[in-house]
Amino acid sequence: MSNTDYKKTVVLDRSEFAWGTPPPPDDQTRMVNPEPAAAPPPVPAPDKPKRTVIIGIPGLDTGISAAPTPMSQEATDALNSPVAGWLVVVRGPGKGMSLKIGYGVNQIGSGTENRIILDFNDPGVSRLKHAQITYSAAKRSFRIAHVDGINPTAVNGEEIDAGAVVLKKGDLIQIGSTLLRFVPFCEEDFDWETAESLTLIGEKKKA
Repeated sequence: MSNTDYKKTVVLDRSEFAWGTPPPPDDQTRMVNPEPAAAPPPVPAPDKPKRTVIIGIPGLDTGISAAPTPMSQEATDALNSPVAGWLVVVRGPGKGMSLKIGYGVNQIGSGTENRIILDFNDPGVSRLKHAQITYSAAKRSFRIAHVDGINPTAVNGEEIDAGAVVLKKGDLIQIGSTLLRFVPFCEEDFDWETAESLTLIGEKKKA
C-alpha cells in the first residue's frame, strides 16, 4: 500500500456538531460553528406628538379659565378684620415688636383672650382687659381707655383717670413697664370702606 493510500484522520469533538450533522465532506476540512449573526438593531418607537400646554393668564382670552387660588386663613382673617393701625413697642420688653389694631374694640392684655396680646414678660401688664383702643370708621378716630388693669394706663405721661382719650399719630402709651408708639393707618384721607374707590393703572377713574 502506497503512502498515497493513507488518508489523514481528523479527530472531531462531537460537541462541536449538532446531532444529525453529516461528517465533513473532505478529510482535510473541519466544520466549525459559524459565528451567530448580529441581532438587528431595535426599531425605535415612533415619536409621540408633542403637546403645547397653554397656561391661562387672567385677562388673556385663551379659552381657558384660570383656576382660582384658594386664600390662606391668614388672608381671609385680614379681610374680615383689616388693619386700622399699629402699636409699636419702643421701650421695655418686646422692644421693636408691632401689634395690629383692628376695627371696633381692641382689648389689650397679656392673655390670649385679648385682641391685642401684649405678652412680652412684663409683669406690670394685666392678663385681661388692662386697657382698650376703639377705632370708629364713621368718625375715623381712635380712642384709648383704661379698663381693668391693676397698674395705670398713661398717654404721653398722663394717666387716664376716667373716660377715653383721643389718640393722635405718634402718641406714646404706657402700660406697665412697656412704652408703645401709636401709628394709625386709617386716617381722615383713607379708610377701608373707601378703598374700592381708588384707581388702578389702566382703569378709568371712578365717579
